[in-house]
Amino acid sequence: ELISFMTFSAAPTALLPVLRQQRDPAADGSALFWPGAVSFLVVMSLGAGGLYLFRSEVMHALAPELSGQHRALGERLLGIVAWVLTCRGLEGYFRGWLFHRKHFIIPSLSAILINLVVLAAIFGLYDRLGIETLAVGWLCGAAAAALCTGVAAARIIRPATFRVVWSPLVRDLLR
Repeated sequence: ELISFMTFSAAPTALLPVLRQQRDPAADGSALFWPGAVSFLVVMSLGAGGLYLFRSEVMHALAPELSGQHRALGERLLGIVAWVLTCRGLEGYFRGWLFHRKHFIIPSLSAILINLVVLAAIFGLYDRLGIETLAVGWLCGAAAAALCTGVAAARIIRPATFRVVWSPLVRDLLR
């Protein structure tokens, strides 16, 4: 939880003022919104894809004592949860923008939204999916939180329309 908090909350919040200062200290920074969102989407998706591809190795490293059946279940769960990285990364990015603009309610409610979606998944899907319901619920909750914070951030920031994906900022962040 501590690592995810630092990754998904602290890093984007600390990164935004630095990036704004590098581009144009006098600007409000809204020109960085879409390039940064694409950058976070790419970086977090690469991380999630790597975790998904190497889930058996990760399971072996984390729990080498698991038997075949339990290891297979762990790999299935990790394969689903890996994509939470992408959603939580975007949510953290949008949360950073909202914090930067002194809007705290939506980011605070996003954790509640994730938990409500997980609970709804448990009540609605547990009979069909069993324990995998938790992973599916967490992924859906993270996607819902990213969507809500993204919409709120876009409405508050009012960035320029999405135009060029491979701007110099995006290239610099990917390097």
